[in-house]
Amino acid sequence: MPKLLFSSLLVSIFLINLVSASFISLTTQIQVNSTSLPEEGLVSLTMENKGDEPAMAVQPEIEFISKSFLGEAISQLDPGSSHSWNIPISTNINTPGRYPLILKTRYYDLNNYAFSSISPSYVVIKEDTSPLVFGTLKSLEMSDSGKLPLEIINLDENLQKNIKLRLHLPKELTSENSTLQLTMKPKSKANYEFNIERFSALPGSNYVIAAILEYDENSKHYTNILRGNIKLVENSPSPIKLPVTIIITIIIILAFISIIIFLEIKRKKKLAKEQKNEQPPN
Repeated sequence: MPKLLFSSLLVSIFLINLVSASFISLTTQIQVNSTSLPEEGLVSLTMENKGDEPAMAVQPEIEFISKSFLGEAISQLDPGSSHSWNIPISTNINTPGRYPLILKTRYYDLNNYAFSSISPSYVVIKEDTSPLVFGTLKSLEMSDSGKLPLEIINLDENLQKNIKLRLHLPKELTSENSTLQLTMKPKSKANYEFNIERFSALPGSNYVIAAILEYDENSKHYTNILRGNIKLVENSPSPIKLPVTIIITIIIILAFISIIIFLEIKRKKKLAKEQKNEQPPN
C-alpha cells in the first residue's frame, strides 16, 4: 500500500511538470524621425511574435501629446514572424524638449480573448533636455488588486518642480488615481501608492507599465519615464503558502504514520514466520 501511494504521487508530480500552455510574446523596436516636428514626424516600428501561438487582429496605437495615431491592423502575426509599420505623427506643441511617446498594442489569442501591451519611449522636439527629476517604480505581484509603490526624487538644489505624473497601464488593468499634479521642493523626495485593480487580466500574465514624469522650466519641456512590471497570480491559496509550523507538523505526522505502517508490516511478517515455524512436521 505505501509503495502504491508513493508511485501515485510521483506520477502526479511528473504530470504537473509536463503541463505547459501556449503563449504570445510581442517584442517591439521603435524608431522616431522627429527632425520635422512639430509639423510632422514618423514612427517606424517592427513587431515580432516570440511566443508559440499566433497573435490575432494586431493593431498598434501611438499616444503622443494628447493625440492618438493608429497603425493598420493585421489579421495575424504568427510565431517567429514580424511586421513593420510607419505611422505619421504631428503636434501643435512648439516648446523645445523631450516628450513621452507611448506605443499601445492590442491583439487577441486563438480563443478570441483580448490582450494589450504598452511600450514607452521619448521624442525630442527641436532640442533635447536632461531632467532633474527621477524615481523608482517597483514591480507588483497581485491577484485581484494591489498597491504599487512609487518614489520620486527632485535633484535640483535650488528650484521646486511642478510635476505632472501619469501612470500608463494596459487595458486589462485599471487605477482610479492614475494622474496626479505634484509640487516638489528643492532636493526632496515624495512617495506615493497607486491602487491597481484587475479588470480582465488573466492569472499568469506579465505586464510592462510606466509612470511618466513631466514638467516645464525655462521655456523647455522635461520628461522622465519610470518602468515597472505587474504579474497576475492565482487567487486561490496554495499549500506552499501555509505557515512553516503547519507544514512541519504535517511532515511529522506523515513520518509518524509511515513509521507505524512500516512497523506493523514488519510485525505481521515476523508473526507469520513464527507461526510457520511452530507448525509440526507431517
